[in-house]
Amino acid sequence: MLKQLIEELLTDNPSRSLEEINKSASSFLQFSERIDHAETKNEEASRGLIFSYFNFRKAVFKRYKELKPEFSKDKSEAIVKKEVKVVIPETKCSNEALQKKIEKSEKVYKLFNTIGKEKIARIRSIPPSFILNLTANEIKYVMAEILTHKI
Repeated sequence: MLKQLIEELLTDNPSRSLEEINKSASSFLQFSERIDHAETKNEEASRGLIFSYFNFRKAVFKRYKELKPEFSKDKSEAIVKKEVKVVIPETKCSNEALQKKIEKSEKVYKLFNTIGKEKIARIRSIPPSFILNLTANEIKYVMAEILTHKI
């Protein structure tokens, strides 16, 4: 699946639009178009999820950079983590779930900040869970493959 992810990230195909539903078409065509529409919505939702993780980490990193000149690295990280916890209360997201969300956002940010945020739009069939669960070595492998690819 890593090879498939790399191939999708290297393609330039923009999202395709759905055909208009032809009312005189057979039910097979209508069902087929509904499937296409649902798959397109699923692709958009998947990319939206990856964009959201990326933007979450980008905001956390921006706040960290604002604090770092005044505080040490560790203290800046602790302040940002506390601020995030205040904004996202435990009733909405447990500490453990929030920590996992932060870890996943770090993976997404590292990958797409390195290879280009615009490549998120190229993801078509790779489920977000696959990207969110990549190991550090797999992320490095994908980055190397994308960055060394000759166009």
